[in-house]
Amino acid sequence: MKEIIDILHDFDETIDFAQDSITKAFGLESGKTLLTGYFNTVELRRYEDSLHITEPKPLVDYILSSQGIGNVNDVIIDERIEQFNRYITELFSQNGYIDVRKDAGMFISNDPI
Repeated sequence: MKEIIDILHDFDETIDFAQDSITKAFGLESGKTLLTGYFNTVELRRYEDSLHITEPKPLVDYILSSQGIGNVNDVIIDERIEQFNRYITELFSQNGYIDVRKDAGMFISNDPI
């Protein structure tokens, strides 16, 4: 969800919303290699998906509820929450919406080793 990361960096460049620790453990980039150790056949099927967000509150709520992912809850605290709300509201007033691409998929594995 690169667009959300860009929005956060534009608000405060010290925010780290990367989900590297989660996807390095198992994700679309690492999953095939990990599964190949257990299955003879591993296929990745990507799913094209996106979010068309038309209101600021759900986006703000999502970002602020992302506990344990990066340092969002360490940076956007106290009076910064209201600043962040105003920032996101201003983004929506410019375009009326925000589109966020999602990188999703699944692995199909057969023939266990």
